[in-house]
Amino acid sequence: MYGSYDIILEEHPQIYSYTRTLGEEKLNFSGEQPKFEMPELVEFAAHELVISNYEVNAEEKIQAIELKPYEARVYRLLK
Repeated sequence: MYGSYDIILEEHPQIYSYTRTLGEEKLNFSGEQPKFEMPELVEFAAHELVISNYEVNAEEKIQAIELKPYEARVYRLLK
C-alpha cells in the first residue's frame, strides 16, 4: 500500500510482476507455467522469500524462475 509501485515485464502475456519500494525495502510480486526472467534494471544483492503458494527451494536463484500454474511469490529484494 505504501511506497512506489513499478510494473516490470509489462508486455508479458502470463505474468503480472511489479516491485513495491519504500525507502531501502523492495518487494516483488508475480501468477500455465511461464518462465520469469528478472529484468536487468531491477538491482538487488540478496533476496528473501516472504510468501508463496507452493514450496520453494531456498537456494533457488530468482533471476530466472519457471513458475507453476497459478503460482505466486513475493520476494523482499535487499541491496
